[in-house]
Amino acid sequence: MIRPALEDTLTDFDIVSTDVLAGRNLLWLVWDGTEIYAAVVTSLVIANGRKSCIIVACGGRGVDEWLHLISKIEDFARAEGCQSMAIMGRAGWHRKLKAYRVTSTTIEKGL
Repeated sequence: MIRPALEDTLTDFDIVSTDVLAGRNLLWLVWDGTEIYAAVVTSLVIANGRKSCIIVACGGRGVDEWLHLISKIEDFARAEGCQSMAIMGRAGWHRKLKAYRVTSTTIEKGL
């Protein structure tokens, strides 16, 4: 679920998976006890004196059924002393998460 979420991005799956396995990033699963519906990878970073929780990748199906669970990740981030949440991903996430604001964008040109 994470690999397809990173396709056509500047984030490398092998690096993300290595960071999860090393404990530098966290893997969150949405499941009902028998079936996994989504996977999310988060990273805690400190930049310019501010600690943030970044959703590095998120993939799965039935997003409207589980997207409200982002509040659990936000609670975790607050408990870790983060001052903000950020999402690295496709522009469509902004349409789903109205409480988030666009603060920057990435544009890319193939060479």
